[in-house]
Amino acid sequence: MEKRRLAFVGYLPEDKRKILGLTDDIPYSFLPIYLNFTLFSLNITNNFENSFDKYAFIVEDNYSSISDNIKDQSISNSMQILNISESDNVRIFSSVIKDYIESQRIEKQDYFIFSPCNFNFIWTFNRGEIKKEAYFIDFKDFYEDAKRVIIIRTDKLLNICKSRSILSINEFYSYMAGEIKDEIKPEVAYHFELNTLKEYLIAHLRIFQDIDLYNMIIHFTRLLPKVSETDISKEAEILNSFIGYGCTIKGKVQDSLIFNNVLILQDAEITGSIILPGTVIAKGVKIKDCIIGTYKNPMKDITVGPNTVMGYPIQSNLKNIKYSNDLPEGYTLIGNNTLLPGGVKIGKQCVIRGKINILELKKMKNLLDGGTFEQDVTL
Repeated sequence: MEKRRLAFVGYLPEDKRKILGLTDDIPYSFLPIYLNFTLFSLNITNNFENSFDKYAFIVEDNYSSISDNIKDQSISNSMQILNISESDNVRIFSSVIKDYIESQRIEKQDYFIFSPCNFNFIWTFNRGEIKKEAYFIDFKDFYEDAKRVIIIRTDKLLNICKSRSILSINEFYSYMAGEIKDEIKPEVAYHFELNTLKEYLIAHLRIFQDIDLYNMIIHFTRLLPKVSETDISKEAEILNSFIGYGCTIKGKVQDSLIFNNVLILQDAEITGSIILPGTVIAKGVKIKDCIIGTYKNPMKDITVGPNTVMGYPIQSNLKNIKYSNDLPEGYTLIGNNTLLPGGVKIGKQCVIRGKINILELKKMKNLLDGGTFEQDVTL
């Protein structure tokens, strides 16, 4: 029997917004919700056999900062952003989902799955179990509020959207709570608590310890649509790392996640780090145990200048006092759209963020372990 196709619709629930600093009362900080990582995570959690055929992400009006930054990311062109507004009848949940189904020509016998993004456990389920109109994925062994993931056949979803004026994703979940009678129990490999940004980052870093990265990469790169091919030059050296599409790699990468459209030039060395989209690393850069935010960089300009060294201890190996609750121990964090000059040394457990003046940073020459350098952080 032919497998039904699955269209994924993700959203960012309140607890995840708080973790990532994306609430109205907290300025947009280090990391946005990376749909690149969401796609990456989903293909892992669904064990490749259940990879999704279409991806969409719901963004509500009152969290426009999420939408703005998603648009800046170098994500797969199969991802759709669904902007929902409870005050605009054309853009309420029902209208937007109905238009999405019709515009994408999704078959009525295919299924949608609605899920929080970066759900904090590794799970899979048997797609062959799906026969009825709708199900909850049952996670009650792990959460009090277990009904967080909905699988629903397209024809039923379309009928609901045509017959009811549902304003938001929360209202949709409330309505479906009275409609769905069946559940599917997933197979959960492990789960972890995500209460702070630190725990969120640590969970990402655990991939190297808990998953067979080599086999995962083979499957993942085959399944996920590519915008452009990745260029690995003959002088490059890559060990136990994931390299996204559209990258150019000429240096050494080890135990690292390199996301889409990242350039790493000759003699650069990246170890144990996460490099997010748009970063261009110049010649001779040395990076260890760092998390570097995304950079809106259509011209592929250098974002980390030549011979800069970061993440290696300089003097005291001090902890970062200001961001001790946000920073994984031993890691240095560079915020989004942060330009780093050449020839500087940035120690361990440092934070650099905001619209910084690179001349001031260059004059400093060194940012000692545990140091913080931030300017115009609300921009």
